[in-house]
Amino acid sequence: MDYSGTLADPGPVLTGTLVAAAVGADAPEAFAAAFDAEARAHRSRGRRTDIATVIAGAARELDFRLPASPAVITEELWSLWPDSPVRPDAAEALHTLHAAGYAIVLACNTRRPVPVRRRTLAAAGVLSCFRSLVLSSSIGHAKPAPPFYQHVLQSAGQPAAAVLFVGDTFAKDVETPRAHGMPAVWVAPDRAASAGADPGVPVISRFAELPALLEEHHRDRLIAP
Repeated sequence: MDYSGTLADPGPVLTGTLVAAAVGADAPEAFAAAFDAEARAHRSRGRRTDIATVIAGAARELDFRLPASPAVITEELWSLWPDSPVRPDAAEALHTLHAAGYAIVLACNTRRPVPVRRRTLAAAGVLSCFRSLVLSSSIGHAKPAPPFYQHVLQSAGQPAAAVLFVGDTFAKDVETPRAHGMPAVWVAPDRAASAGADPGVPVISRFAELPALLEEHHRDRLIAP
């Protein structure tokens, strides 16, 4: 399942301005723009690069000597760019699914490393609900790149038809997973936006509705790849 927009409210977008603040007062005026340009260049190559590498690249572009290592600056960034917390109703649903025996894999695009996301899940009391975490920041591939979904299937340890993908972005969390053989559920708070969607894709307005949907699925076989 996805994280932002699914288990948590979408957080602020990482910008060069935030990174420049983490670098400190010595950061040149052009550092924010250099970071943003470096990040775009990495995204254009279809890979998700860790923030420390992007910071180092921006500094090289400006011939600027960083006041601390990129890793230390990245740690400072987490206090300026906090992770979005898991919504309470989503946390309750996760516990319900875990108790029912579902093996849950977090599968999301994020710049946060695994330890940071683990802290967020632990703070919400749901870390133990997850079998594994597949984060673009750790595997180097982001949705909708095919290797991302291959990592998901490996982590799930099940054939694609037995892995249900749940998320709020149709192209990345529904359309592409189905192309890889996985059934999917679309989390669409604006139900009107889902009008005309493939009738084979169940739509829920919030993640908290998933346990009830799965109970109905087991009775009526509603979800198909």
